[in-house]
Amino acid sequence: MVNPHLRPAHLADRAADGEIGRLRWALRQVITLADDAPTLTDQQLRGRLLALVSDAR
Repeated sequence: MVNPHLRPAHLADRAADGEIGRLRWALRQVITLADDAPTLTDQQLRGRLLALVSDAR
């Protein structure tokens, strides 16, 4: 039987793992965009930034 007092900490750890994964994904996207930025038009860059923001939500 699982101790019910341990469950919230375990769930908090899982939530933190999920958040770290989302932050790593966002950072990879920003780095990729920074690498691509010199070759993009202003309109393309704006579109990619808007897509990144909407995906991050």
